[in-house]
Amino acid sequence: HAADESGPDWAALARAADTLVAYMAVGRLQEVCSALLAAGLPADHPALLVENGTTASERVLRGSLESLPERARAAGAVSPALLIVGAVAGLATVRDSHHGGGTEHAWLPTAAPGLVP
Repeated sequence: HAADESGPDWAALARAADTLVAYMAVGRLQEVCSALLAAGLPADHPALLVENGTTASERVLRGSLESLPERARAAGAVSPALLIVGAVAGLATVRDSHHGGGTEHAWLPTAAPGLVP
């Protein structure tokens, strides 16, 4: 947050970073995604919401800046959660065994071309 309570400079953030991570973003997910869209990021820009990350109850919702708020609302997403926005969010794949092969699926990042996993 800005010191004067005006909020972040979304346009500067949208221009300056390849990846944005917002902590505890569930309560303001629609506002954050809308602000990034208004700042010029495309509607299909990849986004992930990681709820209860690194725990047995981890859930990850994958979408775009346009679709993620509704997907999160429909899934009943709650804090604690991280919002990850950027191309890295589009490098996610499903791996069923993350939590012992249960019914929950985690989206785990894969190595980008040319990078060592």
